[in-house]
Amino acid sequence: MRRRILNLTFPFIILMLTLSFATFLPVASQNTGAILSKLEELRGKVEGVHPPALENKIEAVMHQIEAGTFNGAINKLQNDVKKSIAAWVENPEDLLKLVDEIIDLIKGITPPTAPDFQIAAADTELEVVQGSSNTTIITITSTNNFSRQVNLTASTTASDVILSFNASTVFPEKNGTVASLLNVTAGFNAPTGDNFSITVNGTSVGFEVKSIEIKLKITAVIPPPPEVDKTPPTIVSVLRNPETPVYNESVTVTAFVYDTGTGVNQVMLIYSGGTGWELAYMKLTGGLYTASIPPFPYNASVGYFVKATDKSGNMAASIAFSYKVIDPYPPLLRIDKPAQAAYLSGTVAITVFMKDQNSGGESGFGSADLSINGTVIKTWEPPAPSTPDTYNWPTATFGPDGIYILKLSVRDKAGNLVEKSLTVTVDNTLPTAVISSPADGSYLRLSTLIKVTGSDANFDKMEVRIDDELIRTFLTSGSEVVEWDTLSRVDGVSSINLTVYDKAGNLKKALVHVTVDNTSPQIGAPSWSPKKPAAEVNIQINVTVEEPTYGSGVENVTLGFKNKTMDDWKFIPMELKNGNWTTNLSNQSDTEVRFFIEAFDKAGNSAKSEIQKFTVTGPAGFPLAWILAAIAIIGAGSGGTVYYLRRRRKKGASSSSVHATSSAKIDSSAATCTSTSTNKKTIKA
Repeated sequence: MRRRILNLTFPFIILMLTLSFATFLPVASQNTGAILSKLEELRGKVEGVHPPALENKIEAVMHQIEAGTFNGAINKLQNDVKKSIAAWVENPEDLLKLVDEIIDLIKGITPPTAPDFQIAAADTELEVVQGSSNTTIITITSTNNFSRQVNLTASTTASDVILSFNASTVFPEKNGTVASLLNVTAGFNAPTGDNFSITVNGTSVGFEVKSIEIKLKITAVIPPPPEVDKTPPTIVSVLRNPETPVYNESVTVTAFVYDTGTGVNQVMLIYSGGTGWELAYMKLTGGLYTASIPPFPYNASVGYFVKATDKSGNMAASIAFSYKVIDPYPPLLRIDKPAQAAYLSGTVAITVFMKDQNSGGESGFGSADLSINGTVIKTWEPPAPSTPDTYNWPTATFGPDGIYILKLSVRDKAGNLVEKSLTVTVDNTLPTAVISSPADGSYLRLSTLIKVTGSDANFDKMEVRIDDELIRTFLTSGSEVVEWDTLSRVDGVSSINLTVYDKAGNLKKALVHVTVDNTSPQIGAPSWSPKKPAAEVNIQINVTVEEPTYGSGVENVTLGFKNKTMDDWKFIPMELKNGNWTTNLSNQSDTEVRFFIEAFDKAGNSAKSEIQKFTVTGPAGFPLAWILAAIAIIGAGSGGTVYYLRRRRKKGASSSSVHATSSAKIDSSAATCTSTSTNKKTIKA
């Protein structure tokens, strides 16, 4: 009858809700238009006058009204728009009044009832006996077209009570009802009384949690009459962990023990490592009885079994179990020296360290050996050395240069083997080092080039030093050039040292000694003899030329001279005699001789003296000046005679007497006067 009433009621309720919502739509639409009009009026009053943010807030309210979120619109107007107007507008009274009018219009709109659900229980009180169960029906009813998933949970204030649903998730149809069965089970240890409760919650995402409370009464179970218990406990599933114990591990033993009579009283673990039996009481944890066997040393054989008694004194024992303690851990080892990929030469110390694990109970060190390219060169027997041990490897006599593999192998008494290898390169060949320029004993000045060459199969670097000062380092092999400004050094002997290193530590040096000389020779005051030389005599010119103590020495001295009859300077070498540089100048006569001395040292420095001069007299007899004067007088006289005769010829053309006179005079000079004129032929005739 109740179901029939519900079936008739639900269609009627749906019809009424539909009519109410249909009536609401035109009213809501009309009011919405009025609200939007008021909001538009409010926005017009603040537009362009107040901050743009206020206008944006009003537009946001308009969007909420259009979306039908009226409560959100009211909240924004009250808590945001009004506060902004009060803060940003000087005389906000009219605007605030308009906002209140808009809020009243929005409040006048009553939206339709939202969908929801209700929860109910068929029983408000429930009684459960210890050790038994009872049930009640929980219903979920949809209202206003609710159709979503509802999750059911239950809790109780009583202990040892289990609550469960046959369906913890339900989906009611729109405006329909769905049911789930709640099962309540009380354990034998559940407390008795009627002051307990059960709370059932229904939850759906986005909806308020719905709860109902059911009063719970728990009554005591009537125990059966006692019986005589002659059955011992049952021991099953005896397990250990780990299954294969290690020397430094304890072993956890678990057993499932139960008794259907008076109950389990005590469970014991009995074990022995070979020296006597030990007993450990097992504790009940999570339904299993548990106890531990302490660690035993490597190779120990451990036996154990489980013994249990019930409250009637009955006893049971499991079968015997056993295990053997193992040592799975390899020994420890290191190769401290040399390093991996090292380059070696000469006698090399190989330093190694080895031992077994040191936590106690391990099998112990067994043996070790060190090998090079598979050849064992040293072995160790117990006990292991307490500190790192060293083997001196004579690489020069062991084998040729090349790559070698060093391997250290260590075993413990349990047979565990561990090995460590590293690869090294043996190089006992010295590098090559050559200084090709300058040569040993060279004299250097100004800037010079040092040319060096270094090479090795395992080249590391080469260094150029001058007088023990590092000048340049090269990290690649081959020929290199270093420019050396000798002006940075004091004149004297310097050493150039080239040292070439390889990666194995071998080195080769090349050394040359050179003399730095940037000082020009010192030319003394020249002298000549005789001091006033006569014509055609040998003139000896002498000069002293000196070099500093650490100078390169005088290489050559040259005399440059020039007299009045020479256009260019002439050079003749000078010889060193008795500490002076000397030369003879000959074939000079009646002239002035200018000369200078130029000296070069072995490093190429040069010096030049100032120009000196002396006069050489002419030969004996008429002086040359007199001879030249006589020639000049004769020339002048001849010129006057010719002039006179020419004047006479002009006058001969007009007077015959003159011709006769002139003819006699001209005959006397006919031998010295030649002419091609006609008058002259006539006169000669």
